[in-house]
Amino acid sequence: GGAMGHGTKCIALSGIPRGLWGLDFLRSNEEVVLVEGVIDALSMIILTGKENVLSVPGVSNMRRVIESDLRLKKKIRILADRDPQGEEFSIGLKDALLSESPDSSIIINRYPEGLNDANDWLKESIGISA
Repeated sequence: GGAMGHGTKCIALSGIPRGLWGLDFLRSNEEVVLVEGVIDALSMIILTGKENVLSVPGVSNMRRVIESDLRLKKKIRILADRDPQGEEFSIGLKDALLSESPDSSIIINRYPEGLNDANDWLKESIGISA
């Protein structure tokens, strides 16, 4: 395999549809946490010890989230990357989910200052530098 460029945000396998990862956990948990990407979802599971994390495959896939069973959840936390696209995605997703499910509690949280995503947070918490 080739090296990934410094600006690479996401890698995907050609021909494999990019769906929501973690949907199986929606049936068993009252609250769900949304993050951008599977690596961030796995990082959050390690950080929190909870499996109620759903990976959204990039900010361009908001429609998949809205059309999923996620809209039936009563409490949703959105933890998008700390960049302009993540900020825009968080607000747009919250608005869209509230229009589909006005009785839900949808909270936008932010990663700690200086950390872009859950993987950065995990690396910092175990002492691995970027």
